[in-house]
Amino acid sequence: ANNLKRWKIKAITSNPMLEKLKKKSPPLVLKDYEILMILPGSRVPELHNNFRRMLKIIRRLNNRQKKLIYLCPLTSQESIIQLGEYLQNLGYRGFELPDNSLKAYSAYSIDAGKSIIAFGYKTFMDWAGYCKIGITSAGTSTEQLSGLGIPSVSIIGKGPQFIKTFAIRQERILGGCVQVSINTKMAAKKVNKILDDSNLRALLGSIGKHRMRQGGGAPLLAKEIKKTIYSPEK
Repeated sequence: ANNLKRWKIKAITSNPMLEKLKKKSPPLVLKDYEILMILPGSRVPELHNNFRRMLKIIRRLNNRQKKLIYLCPLTSQESIIQLGEYLQNLGYRGFELPDNSLKAYSAYSIDAGKSIIAFGYKTFMDWAGYCKIGITSAGTSTEQLSGLGIPSVSIIGKGPQFIKTFAIRQERILGGCVQVSINTKMAAKKVNKILDDSNLRALLGSIGKHRMRQGGGAPLLAKEIKKTIYSPEK
């Protein structure tokens, strides 16, 4: 907004990306779990490649004392099915949550529920507010987490969308609320550090909220567009 104002372009400071997103208490079924979100992107095959990379991070995190659940909201049922098959080929088994309050499409575990990977179909809006941290290789959804005050650790992929230059630019724009990692070992170390330090988590989250501003931008933007379209020409 400040950059636009330098060029005398009117800008609103509310963010349309944050409409209907809010922090909220997770379902009781998750009360014993640390909740993380994994965002591997939206386009195939990049999504699948990013997910495989994130799975290496997950394996490094699964020695934590507390139970872990990784929420993975996707917009493609086909990808959910394919990634589920991939997990099963690695030894994961389908896992039944005690109830359907999470509204997961499917869930898998390799250690009898100590750590769970849950897939959701178009559940980002419902799930985003539950998590402590994101593991991401995505653009908009990572920035939406930042706007909720949720820090992320991003892992650089091979693209074509989420590549090194994009990840570094995203980290800079969001003031470090997103922490870039060049490999899975570094990413796991950063995730552990943020999970273990509530003060650091709060600091990074506050930076993300400041950089993304508050929601409410959509109606303001619509109002300005309407005013521009229907105002008489000068």
